[in-house]
Amino acid sequence: MKYVIAYGLVIVLARICFWFGMLLVGFPVSGCLAKASEQLRGVVAGVLSGLGGVAASVAFGYLIFHSFFDSSAFSIFPLLAATVPLVIPIRKDLDQSQLLSDDVTKFRELLQTQPGTVQEKEGALRNVAPVAMAVGCKFRVIGAVIGIVLAFIWILFLHETAA
Repeated sequence: MKYVIAYGLVIVLARICFWFGMLLVGFPVSGCLAKASEQLRGVVAGVLSGLGGVAASVAFGYLIFHSFFDSSAFSIFPLLAATVPLVIPIRKDLDQSQLLSDDVTKFRELLQTQPGTVQEKEGALRNVAPVAMAVGCKFRVIGAVIGIVLAFIWILFLHETAA
């Protein structure tokens, strides 16, 4: 019965922990990089927030199984329970990134058809929020995938149940 409760808690709350972990990492990193370009801020904050979200979800699963049982109870199946529900928000971020990239492409095409100087076009393109958001969403997905891969490497090779 304890296993059912532990798996249920991890499966249901993994997405919330993922979202909370992304917020806890993404906002401070973005704030620290406020003076940097949108591209750099999007890449760094996106990757780190994806990693932070996966870390929060895996840490929550580890905490639940460690508190219900012991540290050796967290193995491949609890890790799957903590990471499989993350497919939905990762897929959503990937779709959002594609939509924002399409918006940026349409905006660039619109700028090319409008008369004006090159400096005005470049300045207008730098001030577009979807550019930074598209980069951030794309790299948040990359960070989340890297985090999931690192979690599986940890559980398979470095965790005490691997020996």
